[in-house]
Amino acid sequence: ALNQLAYWRVTPGYVVNNKRKTFKQLDRPSPLLGIFHYSSVLNRIEKAGKISACVSRTNERSFLSYLPQSNSAETAFDDPIGLEPELLDSISQDIVSAVLPEEQNAPKAINKYWFPYNDIEWQGILEETRQSNCDLAISSLSITKERENEYKVKFSDPYLYTNLALIANKQSRNNYSIDEDNIDLLKILKGQKVGVLDGSTSQQTLEEFNKLLLAKNTDQTIQIKHFETVSDALINLDTRHDVNFVLADKVYTDFHLFQNSEGLQMLCELKEDLYPQGFPAELIGEKYGIAVNYRDSRLLQKINRTIDNLRETRELRQMRDKHESKYKENNSTIFGQPMT
Repeated sequence: ALNQLAYWRVTPGYVVNNKRKTFKQLDRPSPLLGIFHYSSVLNRIEKAGKISACVSRTNERSFLSYLPQSNSAETAFDDPIGLEPELLDSISQDIVSAVLPEEQNAPKAINKYWFPYNDIEWQGILEETRQSNCDLAISSLSITKERENEYKVKFSDPYLYTNLALIANKQSRNNYSIDEDNIDLLKILKGQKVGVLDGSTSQQTLEEFNKLLLAKNTDQTIQIKHFETVSDALINLDTRHDVNFVLADKVYTDFHLFQNSEGLQMLCELKEDLYPQGFPAELIGEKYGIAVNYRDSRLLQKINRTIDNLRETRELRQMRDKHESKYKENNSTIFGQPMT
């Protein structure tokens, strides 16, 4: 039954591997265990007053989410701030306002709907969502059908649009023949080593580029080098030179170029007109969305309603502008040592 407390007993044991599959009891049944069954994740959130969010706690994503230095001597960082955390707060408040009576819909009541931040490595966030270890995931996740099918998740409406950026080392840039007025990405990248964030849409993009190169019967394809973080890839490009370029979301590369403008530079932003003919339209441009388990349709509706309302009232744009400005103004004091 749904929305009620059910009681269970657990009997330790194992099944004997014989024709009858006899159960071998090892101990007496446990005391009664109370397990509450909810009709949906949204119903559980409304009843329990908590939403868990899978995020990747990092300073790599610029104004979207960054960790301010803590004033406390006990912890190195406070909870993340930026566009994504504020968006989560708005979603939380919208859920509260639909549940609590108007006279109780006060900041104190709203605060009971809090987001425990489950700090997950970026590559594992969607798997955690698939297994329902968190109610939602938000961490600069580009919306793709491939991800929805692989991880059994559904994405919200986009809350941010951006593009990929191709980054080069300033010292070695002159080694490549590049016509800035007529950039041919396949010509530039074929035979080159390009660093990407493992599992990212940058990786998917280069894999599609290789398909197009192979269709042209070329003997050279792009050598894709996988890194655990964009930072690792860019540091390699800047210092070790094991890769010739790095392809990553512009939100990520903007942060690193802000920190290290001497050694690296953006060669180009991959806007629509730069993609070669025959490239899948779905992978052109990065659309960030919030992921939920595919079964959580009612929660997804709530999230989409919040995003749509924020977009219609231009609050979403104002939130972005505010955090982008704040990030740029305070970057030198918010973060510790710059990237070296």
